[in-house]
Amino acid sequence: MTTEEFQELLLRYKQGNCSAEEVRKIENWFSELNSVSEVSVSDEEKELLEKAIWQVVRGNMAAAKKRNSRPDGSWRLYSAMAAAVLLVIALVAGMYLQQAPGYLDKPVTLLRALLPGQQGWVIRENRTDGVTLVELEDGSKITLLPHSSVSYPKALNPDKREVRLQGDAFFEIARQEGRPFFVYHGKLVTHVLGTSFWIKRDPAANSLHVEVVTGKVSVYEQDEAAPLSPEGIEKKTIILTPNQRVTYNEQSGDLVTEVMQEANLTSPPEKADAYSLHFNNASLPEIKTVLEKNFGTEVILLNEEMNVCTFTGDVDGLAIAEMMDLISKSIGTITYEIKGRCVLLYGDGCD
Repeated sequence: MTTEEFQELLLRYKQGNCSAEEVRKIENWFSELNSVSEVSVSDEEKELLEKAIWQVVRGNMAAAKKRNSRPDGSWRLYSAMAAAVLLVIALVAGMYLQQAPGYLDKPVTLLRALLPGQQGWVIRENRTDGVTLVELEDGSKITLLPHSSVSYPKALNPDKREVRLQGDAFFEIARQEGRPFFVYHGKLVTHVLGTSFWIKRDPAANSLHVEVVTGKVSVYEQDEAAPLSPEGIEKKTIILTPNQRVTYNEQSGDLVTEVMQEANLTSPPEKADAYSLHFNNASLPEIKTVLEKNFGTEVILLNEEMNVCTFTGDVDGLAIAEMMDLISKSIGTITYEIKGRCVLLYGDGCD
């Protein structure tokens, strides 16, 4: 059963037009709702559920006010509000209790879809153990890490570009003057014109990290229920440049900046700290781990099919650019690009 079918069924139930079998189904759903307390719901899911309920409630109350000026209008307002709450709760109950086609796997994804302003958005999810590349209409690229998702408007907005992120991702934003790019992750807003940067979540510390690779970004906190004025945004904004990181505490709202350690991309690593650079039939993920430990860089495989590619050789004494030249030519199906402290690997994989 899809979300639309469930809404229609609930509406018929409210109007008293359901069959006996449909009434039994709905009453079973609500009775089973009391038994799902063991389901783990994240803070983000709770926040989205609350937002969904109140947005639907406000919409129903406004519509009811326009329709009703009679003395019983207050009762109708209460009825509209209750129906809105029941609608969202029932949809979430159906999401947990029904596994039929039409529901998305992740609770937070469905909750986002329920918000009135989100129906016109495209949702892209990475349910794999590798990375997924998402290319936007403006030429911007988003590398989604495993079990992350991003959503963006279907319709082109000439004034600004917006995406909503859940999880971790690397962004390469195409520069467009007069059309800024916004990334929303909970209450954290990252505003850029053209740059590359990471957004990573640290669930254990209830925090988010924004790390700039190239260009410049501005970061601030904003609650969608109480949007900031331009003056308020300017007052709360932190500007980041390459090799800077801001850590956002999701509970306190604090933003703390720090300078990241420079990656060593131009010379061989120190022997004392080096992992072995003698590779014998090593896979690219294994090589990635060694390079990150040796050079303090981040290596991103932009296609999970590259995981099976292997390399044999001695690259000791080489700078990372020389090393990547040798590895890419040896494998033959991959290319690389160095951006700031990141090494991006492209390719179609190996046989």
